[in-house]
Amino acid sequence: MRFLVIGAGNIGSLYAAKLAQSGQEVTVLARGARLEQIRRHG
Repeated sequence: MRFLVIGAGNIGSLYAAKLAQSGQEVTVLARGARLEQIRRHG
């Protein structure tokens, strides 16, 4: 199954990680400062 997680804060990142660990296809939507952090550090 494919999931879109809107928001890459603490809770969104936690849910995205748990879904990915269970074998799901996950896309995370981020913006602003958090997006820049993800781009720099993964």
